[in-house]
Amino acid sequence: MKMRQIVPEDGDEDPTLQVEVRQNSKLVVDEDALASLAAQLTEEEAQRCDASMMRRYIRACGGDQKQALRRIRDTLAWFEAERPDHLHCRACARDPKSHYMQVVAWDRGRRPTIYSCLSIPTCRTMEDTRAHMIATFQQAIACMAGGVEDWVWVLDMHGFGLRDIDPRIAFAFLKVSAAHYPERLAQAYIVSAPRIFSTFWHSISPFIDAKTKAKIHFGHYNKHGGNEKLRAALCKNMDDETVHWMMEEMAENRIKAVAHRKHYYHPDLVALARDPQGAGVVAAEARRRAASAGRHHDCLGTPAFLASMAGHPECIPPSLFVLADTSVGPHPPRH
Repeated sequence: MKMRQIVPEDGDEDPTLQVEVRQNSKLVVDEDALASLAAQLTEEEAQRCDASMMRRYIRACGGDQKQALRRIRDTLAWFEAERPDHLHCRACARDPKSHYMQVVAWDRGRRPTIYSCLSIPTCRTMEDTRAHMIATFQQAIACMAGGVEDWVWVLDMHGFGLRDIDPRIAFAFLKVSAAHYPERLAQAYIVSAPRIFSTFWHSISPFIDAKTKAKIHFGHYNKHGGNEKLRAALCKNMDDETVHWMMEEMAENRIKAVAHRKHYYHPDLVALARDPQGAGVVAAEARRRAASAGRHHDCLGTPAFLASMAGHPECIPPSLFVLADTSVGPHPPRH
């Protein structure tokens, strides 16, 4: 299957629900525009809204400062009410196999790179999935280097079936992304979407604006080999180590016995960030590698990503500390 960009169709935009609405994705926000918007914020709002946030919302609104101000205030109110940086996935605290969506790597621009796969998670409830998605976004933001504002997302659709055709989850994602995480998506790679996904895609694509669609690419992974096109597409944004990790991860997740016993245990990442020399860190890595197909792949992330997280708890959002302190513990390998 050829890697391609989605071509937007006429009439795709809906004024009632849009994702990252941008009149000009390369809009340069100058200092005068920032100063003008900042002058309209209250002292309390200004303390919670930095220049980067103002730039993103101005760009998302095509330079319309009135709309940007309204959306910034909506997001500040949402943050106050929901406290997303403290929102942890209760389902994953009960069972680490509940979801499989996490930050695992950096791209060439040092953007956080998210990987998700549908063949592993056992939880499909809307509220838990929404909470996990928000927690993952907050994790990506927490570990961004200075000057980085967006992330890359590899969505491995292997395992997508009838149980995943729930428009409520899709629209929850669209609404949260549009309202509170504008200008955050750099690129998205949808891999191995089955035919059944086509109908689902056509039902939600009218609510995705053309600029965002241009960032979404479709590709295919073949467990029997011949993945040069997918590898080449990923290499445009990722280094060889990261692409190798992605290809190994996809290969493992198509082996039923491996996928059945696999899970992502966020407390392992928290422990690494807290104390990379801790007694449990080495044992946890050995456990993860032992659960892999070749006894060497580490599902927690690429070597470069894990090395950059080691000893840096400031790169972990409060939500993951809460998750680490409330989790029941990793599951032993399932046979």
